[in-house]
Amino acid sequence: MKIRHLTRAGLTAAILTLIVGCSTPMTAPTTLSASMPARDLQLAAPITYKFKHGLAVQREIALLPGVYKGMGEDGKGTWYLGNRESMTITVLDRGGAFGYPKEQIGVPTFSSGGLFVPHDAGLVPQVFHIYGEQPLRTPGQSQAEGKQEDSRVPADVAVNAQAANPVLSSGSPVAAGVGAGVAAGIVAGLIEMDKADWGKYQIIEFQPPPETDLRKQFTITTKQ
Repeated sequence: MKIRHLTRAGLTAAILTLIVGCSTPMTAPTTLSASMPARDLQLAAPITYKFKHGLAVQREIALLPGVYKGMGEDGKGTWYLGNRESMTITVLDRGGAFGYPKEQIGVPTFSSGGLFVPHDAGLVPQVFHIYGEQPLRTPGQSQAEGKQEDSRVPADVAVNAQAANPVLSSGSPVAAGVGAGVAAGIVAGLIEMDKADWGKYQIIEFQPPPETDLRKQFTITTKQ
């Protein structure tokens, strides 16, 4: 997706999303130790919850039923990751973020999601995703089609900035062109800074409601 013009609201949303995206814990898969014995997580029913974030945009996250492979563990718990279509994120209401096209409201995107399960049974499991991964809009796309490209902005970051009217409040098309160029440069610079974290497991900032007992929704199996 190429950004030609960014409205001020779109630029603000993009910058805020990039900054907020770095505020939750990340773990590099290469730092994990193999689980002994190897284990998988079986999710029988979807884990679904809603939240509002960024200009009151309402989203829904769903971890879909299936097998989540144990990718390894650190000193605090084990990371279980699903396949390339194990998690959906759906914008239910775009709120004040007018950069979201109407036709995308209610249409889920697909990505790799998972659960971090703490060793301490008294602690709540947490939903995570792969930071920087490009979400799929059509189930069944290949892994290659879904990979993050250097020239593209992550779908949950870019806010699909509008190109309808490049004239800013000054009313000057020249100023608008300069402003759009600066805006795109700022966003590109922030994304460049984020590239070092792409591929890491990131705990999602918004988690299921506290009253949700996630441990009752899955079972852990030991590989033979």
